[in-house]
Amino acid sequence: RASLGSCEHTGRPRKKSPYMESQHRVSGLMLANHTSISDLFARMLKHFDRMFKKKAYFSQYVQESGKRKIIRDMEEEFTTASETVRSLLDEYEAIKRPDYASWSGDEEKDDM
Repeated sequence: RASLGSCEHTGRPRKKSPYMESQHRVSGLMLANHTSISDLFARMLKHFDRMFKKKAYFSQYVQESGKRKIIRDMEEEFTTASETVRSLLDEYEAIKRPDYASWSGDEEKDDM
């Protein structure tokens, strides 16, 4: 059994938070949301658009299902997913602007 001042799993000494005084052992997890994730989404969407334009892998679905209706439904699902990721990218780009607090996302809809 590890001593009171060390971690039970690793045996290393526990670190105390410099920000809080506590008699209890504290563990924490920090999650952060950064706009830098938008680069990953943009790359993923670019690759998806290329494959979707060429209908890559669709023939395998046709062979498996043998029904064109399933392919049309699948195309609709992929299109909806692509639009969702695109709107997420728009939101991340808007966050980078200084006027984000007043941004509603309706500007893109007005342009259509």
